[in-house]
This record gives sequence, C-alpha cells and structure tokens, in this order.
Amino acid sequence: MSREWNAALYDQRHRFVADLARDMVSELAPQQGERVLDLGCGSGRMTEWLLEAGAQVLGIDPDPKMVEAARARCPGAEVQQLDARDLGDIRVDSVISNATLHWIPEAEKVVSELARVLHESRDRSAYTGRVVAELGGHGNIATLREAVSQALARR
Repeated sequence: MSREWNAALYDQRHRFVADLARDMVSELAPQQGERVLDLGCGSGRMTEWLLEAGAQVLGIDPDPKMVEAARARCPGAEVQQLDARDLGDIRVDSVISNATLHWIPEAEKVVSELARVLHESRDRSAYTGRVVAELGGHGNIATLREAVSQALARR
C-alpha cells in the first residue's frame, strides 16, 4: 500500500475512529496471554487496550510512521511493519482489525493469510482462532465479503 499516514495528525483528527471501536476489544474478550494480531494497528490505540486486557499483542501496519508511533505508545507489544498480504511465519490466536481491511487491495490474499496464521485445532480439522473486524462505510466491503465467501466455499 502506498498511502502515507501522519500518526499525530491521525490521532488528532480521526480519534473517533478508534474511540468508536473500543468495544471491539470487549467483543473479542482476549484471554490472559492470548496472542492477538492487531491488523492495521496504526498509532497503537487498540494495541494499548489489548495490552490492558492481558493479551500478548502483535501490531502490524505497513506505514513506518504509524509503526514508530505504536512502538512508542505500547512498549509491551511487538509491533512490526508488515503488509497484511504477506504475514510471514507469524501464528496468532485471534485477529482484530479496525477500519483497515477495506483499504488493502487484493482482499483474497489478506483473507488467505489470516486463515493461514490463525491457530488450528490440534487435529487440524477446524480453526480455533477468532476474527473481529470493523469496516465502516456503505459499500466499501464488497470485495472483502466476496473473498471471505470464496474462502469459506473452498473449506
């Protein structure tokens, strides 16, 4: 993704985006020590709330300035500059994402990566991970919805 973000300006002008999503942490209800991927962690507001809830947090964002801000805000979290379309060798118990997924091109790759990095049951017959995501705005998730439908149809 080529978009550049300004962490301080984002926190100042778009604070409502994170504030409106604070309930997402309650909905996820992470268990103590659960490894949670904060996909599109931005400046780290949700990462901070996840840490307060007792989760082990891996925050990822493609923007180096946002990663720097999240690291400064959340020294207890692991924060990496990563593209959600290629998550490497990470493994997580759950994924949370606020106002991010609809910005990423190639939604099919993102969905495939999330399915790959979420923990599976011991016998590999089912995924035990959870995904909580917020995608605001009318009509902006059509591609992602189609990607999820296709991924589920292949299972």
